[in-house]
Amino acid sequence: MTEPIAVSARPATADDIATLVQLDAEAATGIVGVRGGHLETQLHGRRDDVAAGFGEDLSDADTLVLVGTIDDVVVGHLVATRHGLPDGSTISTVRDLFVQAPARGVGVGERLLALAVEDATNHGCAGIDARALPGDRATKNFFESFGLVARSISVHRSLDQD
Repeated sequence: MTEPIAVSARPATADDIATLVQLDAEAATGIVGVRGGHLETQLHGRRDDVAAGFGEDLSDADTLVLVGTIDDVVVGHLVATRHGLPDGSTISTVRDLFVQAPARGVGVGERLLALAVEDATNHGCAGIDARALPGDRATKNFFESFGLVARSISVHRSLDQD
């Protein structure tokens, strides 16, 4: 008989930075071949010193950095930033959400996003945003299970001369 696994999520700490860097690299590598993935990493991926970037996120009062765990082993992460809008309201934007492939389907992502929604609610945000690549139905369905629905669609045309 197999032992039940313990799935949870918690705020990240400075001790998690090396793992966050590894997870970020896995996430970027995983979407490069997906339609829109390369441009997504160019527009929204971390640059320069990734570890320093996570350190800055951890010290930013408006940024939530979480890790998801199975049996206390970190297997995923979420980064969401709260920012003000011109009308005076606040919105939370999920910038990063990644769970390692072998750890998917057992509730890690759900725990991460539930904490992000709770954080946004507790900070009086008017809403929460996240991104999914075109054709990534699993991610789209995941977000929709939390009540997130498409509010805009980005379109792109490559102008490469190759």
